[in-house]
Amino acid sequence: MNYRHSIETIQLIFLFLVDNNDNVKMRKILTMLLCSVCLLTAKAQTIPNMYRNVDQAKMNHWVDSVFDKMSYDERIGQLFMVISEPKSDNRTMQRLMRYVNEIKLGGILFHKGNPVTQAEVTNRLQKASRVPMFVSLDGEWGLSMRLSGTTRFPKNMMLGAIEDDKLITEYGKEVARQCKEMGIQINFAPDIDVNSNTDNPVIGLRSFGENPRAVADKGIAYARGLETAGIISVAKHFPGHGDTSDDSHNTLPAVHHDRARLDSVELYPFKRYIYDGYAGVMTGHNVFLRLFLFLFLFFKLYFVYSFGYALCFLYLHLRFFLFSYTLYFLFSI
Repeated sequence: MNYRHSIETIQLIFLFLVDNNDNVKMRKILTMLLCSVCLLTAKAQTIPNMYRNVDQAKMNHWVDSVFDKMSYDERIGQLFMVISEPKSDNRTMQRLMRYVNEIKLGGILFHKGNPVTQAEVTNRLQKASRVPMFVSLDGEWGLSMRLSGTTRFPKNMMLGAIEDDKLITEYGKEVARQCKEMGIQINFAPDIDVNSNTDNPVIGLRSFGENPRAVADKGIAYARGLETAGIISVAKHFPGHGDTSDDSHNTLPAVHHDRARLDSVELYPFKRYIYDGYAGVMTGHNVFLRLFLFLFLFFKLYFVYSFGYALCFLYLHLRFFLFSYTLYFLFSI
């Protein structure tokens, strides 16, 4: 999707917000998401390798020919990806077919199952969809993380002990080859969290280790293998899930480190991954209190009360900041 298509999609979302003014909470959520996307993309500078290496003219011609023929509903539907068990029973297939035919679904992430059934479901959905769907895998150590009867590779902590990163790149290529056999285009891997907390119940063996540089080297080597073979890699869990003691599948873990610590540990692998031009990043569902407490309180007031309360909080926060800065300036002379 090029710049023009991005602008048109944003316009469609604004139209959706205006047309659905009966659901105030939904409008607030979509407004927040839209603002977040605009802020994040405004800073984007690194062009992903996979995007840069394709035939731009051929790609744009195909995208324009498909995008220009799509309805508003189809364009919005392309932004959504659902999670489903790879089952071919009537109930599951009817639900998935409804998503494809009515919502114009853009992609699907299959959960646990077996490769034969998943291939069957994938073929049926792709045949029904007018626009080719993204099929994704949450396979940090390959297909066997989700699909029974497939090749079992070592988990990341064992791979972290390998000294020759070229071996990890070759491993990534093999995982990519198997993904292609299954009709998968995206792998939600590598996990480049730094395993800095031994009490962490959810990362552990999924991490390449406790050294940020080593984690970056191993994770990038894996991503290089995936993308060299044509599979989109997605690093996770930005901005870092390694130093938590709670399971984010059940609660909202809090990280209390300051920016200096985050830059040197949690964020370091992600910076390397992004600067080296790899394709995707998945955010973690945890809160970084020392960085985002202000935004958390602002949006809490916005959702629970009203925009007026949020603006009042913003005004008071700025007044306090200016007052504190003035005191600092006076007493530092």
